[in-house]
Amino acid sequence: MTKTPPYRPLPGRRRAVPAVLLLALLLGSCTANRYYRDGMAEEDRGHLDLAVLAYQKAVELDPRNSRNRIALARGKQKAAQSHYERGKVYRASGQLELAAVELEQAVSLDGSLEAARQELAATKEDLLRRRAEATGGSPVEKAKERTRGAKARPPMLVPSSDKPIDLVFPQETNIKKIYGALAAAAGINIIYDPQLKDDKFTVDLRSVSFQKGLEVVMRQAGHFYKVLDEKTILIAQDTSQNRKEYEDLVIRTFFLSNGDVKDVSAMVRSILDLRRLGTIPQLNAIVIRDTADKIAVAEKIIDVNDKARAEVIVNVELLQVTMSKVIELGTKLSAYSITAGVVGDDGKPVTSLGWDALMSLGKSDLSFSIPTVTFNFIKDNTDADILAKPQLRIAEGEKAQLTIGQRIPIPVTTISTQVAVGGSGVIPVTSFQYQDVGIKIDIEPRVHHNKEVTLKLMVEISQQDGEVQTPGGLAQPIIGTRTITSTIRLKDGETSVLAGLYRNDRVKSKKGIPFLMDLPLVGPLFTNTKDDQKSTDLLLTMTPQIVRAPQITDDDLVPIWVGTENNVSFSGLNVRLESPRATSSPFDAAPDRSAPAAGQKPAAPLPFQQGLPPTDPFRRTTPAAPAPEVPKQGSLRPEGDEASPVAAAAPALRLVAGAPTLSAGREGTLDLSGAAGLSDLNALELTLEWDPAVAEVTGIAPGPWQEQAAPGSIRFDAEPGTGRARIAVSRVGTSFGLPEGVLARLFVRGLSPGATVFRATAGAALSREGGVRPDLEPATLEVAAAAAP
Repeated sequence: MTKTPPYRPLPGRRRAVPAVLLLALLLGSCTANRYYRDGMAEEDRGHLDLAVLAYQKAVELDPRNSRNRIALARGKQKAAQSHYERGKVYRASGQLELAAVELEQAVSLDGSLEAARQELAATKEDLLRRRAEATGGSPVEKAKERTRGAKARPPMLVPSSDKPIDLVFPQETNIKKIYGALAAAAGINIIYDPQLKDDKFTVDLRSVSFQKGLEVVMRQAGHFYKVLDEKTILIAQDTSQNRKEYEDLVIRTFFLSNGDVKDVSAMVRSILDLRRLGTIPQLNAIVIRDTADKIAVAEKIIDVNDKARAEVIVNVELLQVTMSKVIELGTKLSAYSITAGVVGDDGKPVTSLGWDALMSLGKSDLSFSIPTVTFNFIKDNTDADILAKPQLRIAEGEKAQLTIGQRIPIPVTTISTQVAVGGSGVIPVTSFQYQDVGIKIDIEPRVHHNKEVTLKLMVEISQQDGEVQTPGGLAQPIIGTRTITSTIRLKDGETSVLAGLYRNDRVKSKKGIPFLMDLPLVGPLFTNTKDDQKSTDLLLTMTPQIVRAPQITDDDLVPIWVGTENNVSFSGLNVRLESPRATSSPFDAAPDRSAPAAGQKPAAPLPFQQGLPPTDPFRRTTPAAPAPEVPKQGSLRPEGDEASPVAAAAPALRLVAGAPTLSAGREGTLDLSGAAGLSDLNALELTLEWDPAVAEVTGIAPGPWQEQAAPGSIRFDAEPGTGRARIAVSRVGTSFGLPEGVLARLFVRGLSPGATVFRATAGAALSREGGVRPDLEPATLEVAAAAAP
């Protein structure tokens, strides 16, 4: 059987394998360099996305090359900033879809660009027209969100009805009797503090809910109440002693995510005058023990101020050019002196001679030292460039320091005394301290809410100008310093140039033999001339880029109504607790749970009359039944009175567009006109809503009625970007009668193609008979695409 011999590569193949590997490495390196050069070229042309692709390919081919990795990181950052700027432009012009694409690209390229992430979240909220929930939040943030509405409060009062009532007691009546009438209307029970006085008051309240009526009466009488259960309250005199006795206390712990616990606790303590407040620095938490209202106000204050500090990336480009020129020409002697002396027979200098030896000196006993001659023809030119492009990420209020240079040792000698047997001695001890020499930059940023950045700068330029010999033989360096301190304010992405730090030192010296160097023509032969010139120029540019800004929301700008100096209340009301059916603020409209169907007029409030059965004070009497005789005290007016609010007609209003179609970017008008029912009005307020992505209201102008004899006033409050505005029209003083014509003219600008309806979502009017709700006929506005130029 024949055996197959084992395979042995030929000697030539053994040498070919390393050669092939080396060739592959060389080809890969050359290809990576080609992609790197392509990326540099695309970056110079402004094609940043193409540059990133080229750098990415170069890194894949040569991953160990740090130059390629640095270029890729720099390219991604520049491309992300470019996409971020374009996204802001698109969002400002209303092109939200394009803005979202650009901002997503910016975030994908540079995940640390927090400003782009915030802009992207806001753009998505605009596209979805609702506030998006924060994704990826920490467990603490999620727990805060879940428990935000779970306020620690005593039992809540739940009246049986929240329909409006008219409460009129024109003659002085015992306050407990008035409280009894309110309790009968709402179906609740009242108990009184034993010390409560039954004083007499007059009350005239029309078309108010039970909660508002109770608030007004208690404010008038100087009382407050505590809820015992859903149907029972206790009323007491509003004194500090009674509040300490009846008001319940709450303990709440607030965990801060961003704010400093010392600063926030000091602010909350000073604003609310809290005495029972503690801090836990390890958990960055604040613990407060106080009433439920103060806890609610403290929660609002802490939520508003617990914001992440802004962060800025400062791109610094530094170019320092140093030039040195030295020209030395002429004759230079090693020493400009001649020494003479006497030498002995052994050739050594003799310092002392006797008389006989002095008299016997000969020519051979004398010696002379003659300097050597050097002919210089030197020209030395030196150019040095320092180029640096660091990037500093700085939190607001913090200071960053950049140092480019070297550390020079400086000798420091200290004298120490050493005591030994037989005496003491002084021993010098020399140590070295190192000092930074070069370019030092200190930057402290502050981010403003209008996306501008203030930079506090300190630029120090130092260099070693020479040395000084100390008595101990050590060389002490001489350091020259130039310092600039400044404060500048820049926009996001704006570049500041610091130039003109130019220094030129020139020293010209001549050294030669006296008298001979001054001879004409031949004088330069006995002279050494040296021209030493040094110049330094510095160019510094700084470009701040905001990567994180404080998230200021609409809720943060809303004022907090906290009651009076003595009685702090979260809702700003005198009473301490609110019914769940009451509104969150006394200035917000209460929801209408008995809204009529479309085309029907809303029901007017029913009068409450003293003496009616308290079982159901809101039940209307049957028209066929005779009206009972109502005593004068405690009644608003009889049921059949013609001036009753039931007979008041709702005023009719309408919106009329100047043109039904509007081009994007162009402005049009909407006229608010009055029809019937305005002659009995003194004031009118409407809340308009529309699609903010299609159009925006830019301003308002009064109608021609302002020029009449009885002028009025117009107030216009718009919330930018929300599609909501409030319009208030009123006569000056107590006069009645709004004109039946154009009350106001709204100026509208088209944003993007589409159609939107301007409608009233809330409204109220003050007539001679009380409050009524106006009817508004909506207007439709279509926005067409802008015409091509």
